[in-house]
Amino acid sequence: MDLISFTGRTEKNKVLLNRKTENEINASHYEIERSTDGIIFKQIDRVNAQGNHVNFYKYTDASPISGVNYYRLKQTDPNNSFKYSYVVSILYDGSEEITVYPNPAKDKINVRLPVTGGTWTATIFSNTGKQIKTTEVSTANPVITVFGLPPGNYILRLKNKSLQKTVNFLKE
Repeated sequence: MDLISFTGRTEKNKVLLNRKTENEINASHYEIERSTDGIIFKQIDRVNAQGNHVNFYKYTDASPISGVNYYRLKQTDPNNSFKYSYVVSILYDGSEEITVYPNPAKDKINVRLPVTGGTWTATIFSNTGKQIKTTEVSTANPVITVFGLPPGNYILRLKNKSLQKTVNFLKE
């Protein structure tokens, strides 16, 4: 069995993995393994080899971890001997998981954060870049008071230990 390609990319809040193989004559199955450190891998999927001359496989990781996700294939033959593919690393920043509502806002905004996000520093800037306010938000306390801000467009920068996300909102 020959691995022709193994690629991955983020799409919305998922990681899409694609692979192309050839000559699966003595192939039994493939396992997709994921790691967050590039050393310790855990199986997240298994699929039987199709046995055809050229094969295309797709897998969607619906629960990627914030940060770098490392993926590899374990290719196993009918005798249970196996070999590993090269490692594909995908940076998943969870950016699609952060939303601000209501938008436009009146007195407060709610921030929907990733569950594993911990505490975030929230900084509000005017549309000219002037820093207006800084506070802390978390999944336990996701509310930011915007009462007293004049109506207009604002930029909210959310930052934690490893990620930064910027969201625009309108104050009525």
